[in-house]
Amino acid sequence: MRRRRASDRNRPIRKLATSLAVILFDSLMAALAVFVAVRLRYDHLDQDIIANVDYRAAAVAAVVAAIVWAVMRQDRLIWRFTSLSDFRRLFLGVVI
Repeated sequence: MRRRRASDRNRPIRKLATSLAVILFDSLMAALAVFVAVRLRYDHLDQDIIANVDYRAAAVAAVVAAIVWAVMRQDRLIWRFTSLSDFRRLFLGVVI
């Protein structure tokens, strides 16, 4: 009987950790983009930011991005060779 190596046993854990790291990074980048966009909008108009809308919009963007990326499995699509069906799923994930 062949013994499994430690690297074989840890592979699912590493894949999950990598997927979560990619989703977290992309969610943070979405939040940063929305935060900067709201700040620039109000800075351009010389208005005060109402009711912390910049932080709220960034939080909503991060949550929505995380949900969409997790449901559409975008983290798996980017790091390998993609087919046309993968591009379709990637496009749907970005549009949603």
